[in-house]
Amino acid sequence: MRFGIAKAGSLLVGGIALTTTLGFSAAGAANATVSPNATAACGTNCYNISSRILGPNTLLNAYVPGDTGTGAKAGQVINMKQGSNASPNEDFVLDRIGTVASQCRSFFNPDGILLSNSVLCQAANGFRNKPAYEVNFAPFGNETGLCAGTTGTPVSGLQVRLTACGTTEGTLVVQGSPTTVGTPAVTYHTYISGATSTFSHPYVFTVNTGTSSPQNLIQLQQENLLTGSTPASNQLFLATQSPAGGF
Repeated sequence: MRFGIAKAGSLLVGGIALTTTLGFSAAGAANATVSPNATAACGTNCYNISSRILGPNTLLNAYVPGDTGTGAKAGQVINMKQGSNASPNEDFVLDRIGTVASQCRSFFNPDGILLSNSVLCQAANGFRNKPAYEVNFAPFGNETGLCAGTTGTPVSGLQVRLTACGTTEGTLVVQGSPTTVGTPAVTYHTYISGATSTFSHPYVFTVNTGTSSPQNLIQLQQENLLTGSTPASNQLFLATQSPAGGF
C-alpha cells in the first residue's frame, strides 16, 4: 500500500497536511529494503505498506477488477498482493485527521466520529493523544473518498473493505506501539481499528494467509500477543517510502 502526503482539508472530517517524517512506522523506512516503486503519478511521497509475515515485496492492495485505476466502489475487499511499479490498486493516501481526542464525540464536538464511550476515547487507555488516520484509496494519486475500513460492530474475521471515508469509526486507524524484531532488526506496528471495542486485546488489521480468490485478505482480529508481548507476525506492518522514479 502506498501512502501519499495528504492535502489539508482533503476529508470532510478535516484533513491535516503531513510531512514525510509522519505516518505509519516511518522510522522503519531506514531498516528495510523493498523492490516495488509507487506508480509514477503517486510519486516519491508514497509509502509501501508491507507485513512481517509476507515480507517487504507484498503490499496492501484494493481488490478492484482490472487494476486500471477505475471501477472502485464501496464494499470491495482489501488484501495483500505482490508489489508492482505499475499497480494503481496499491496506491493509497494517508490522511491524518488529528488526534484521537479530536475525533471523540462530545457536547463540544457533536460531529466526532468516535462515540464518547469508545475504547479509544477513554483517557485511561492512553490513546487520546495518538494521531488518527484514514487510508484513502488513491489510484494514480487521485483520492476516491473510499478508505480501508469496516462498518458495524467489530468481530473476529470482519473483512476490511473500501468504505466511505469519514462516515464510520471503522475507517479510523491508530498505530500501536512499535515492535522491533528479526535480524537485521526491523520496527513494525499494529494498526488498531477505530471501531475496536476492547482495550486489552484491540481489534487490529490482520493478514489471513489462508484465503484464496483473492489471497491474503486483510481482516480484523483481536491482537494476538505471543511470548514477550510481541504481536503475531500477521498483525505487524511496516511503511517504507517508495524510491524515486515510478515506473
